[in-house]
Amino acid sequence: MDLAKTIGHYGFGHWIECWNNGNDTLTPACKAQRIHSDPGLFGYYPLVDRRNGYYMQIVMMHVVANTSNFGPTEASSSLRLKIKPTIDSIMNASQHS
Repeated sequence: MDLAKTIGHYGFGHWIECWNNGNDTLTPACKAQRIHSDPGLFGYYPLVDRRNGYYMQIVMMHVVANTSNFGPTEASSSLRLKIKPTIDSIMNASQHS
């Protein structure tokens, strides 16, 4: 798994998310999202959404036999992609009510 081509641009201990843009360039669209994360090897996925004003954590614990096993990282990343749009809707609705 090439994380830079999948997640986005890495800088100062975290990722500036730019999912599946096919390269590791930090595009203006990625900068505008203002989403910072740092998916971990064991499945932990902290995320700060600065544009929408909230943070979330996906906490999983998978023991891996070696550091080339990205299965837990892929699992938490997949979960993040599935749930974040729903969380965005909930958070935006609560901020406007």
